[in-house]
Amino acid sequence: MAVLYPFIAANAQAGEKVVLKLHGILWKSVGCGDILILNAYEVDLTGHLSIIVYSGDLRIRLHLVNQDETAQVGPCILQINSHIDSDASYRVQDDILIVDADFDGRRAGIRLSRDRDDKMTRCELTGYLALTTYLQVTE
Repeated sequence: MAVLYPFIAANAQAGEKVVLKLHGILWKSVGCGDILILNAYEVDLTGHLSIIVYSGDLRIRLHLVNQDETAQVGPCILQINSHIDSDASYRVQDDILIVDADFDGRRAGIRLSRDRDDKMTRCELTGYLALTTYLQVTE
């Protein structure tokens, strides 16, 4: 189904703070942020990320435009920092929400899924910036 809740950590809500983590052999915190908006069809996250290839502000916003909970594919808007694709598309594949976008001729995407017993959101950026982070609500 094309609502965001099945792909976002079960305990995530608008107004909460999150920690961004990488996982190799050990878990490492690489940033923090705030969930500005989280509803069935939109998520908006702002924060700061500090990794080897990038250190700075982070903004991820995803809006499922068709707002159809039964849809498996559809149009969406994806924003990663200042890059916005108003003609992006999404599809549901198994337990993953896959979004494909084009930022000024550079293909990019994001894959969202629940992880670690639904306590984390796995956020995989693909394309010109390949990075997998895990978002965990701070308790």
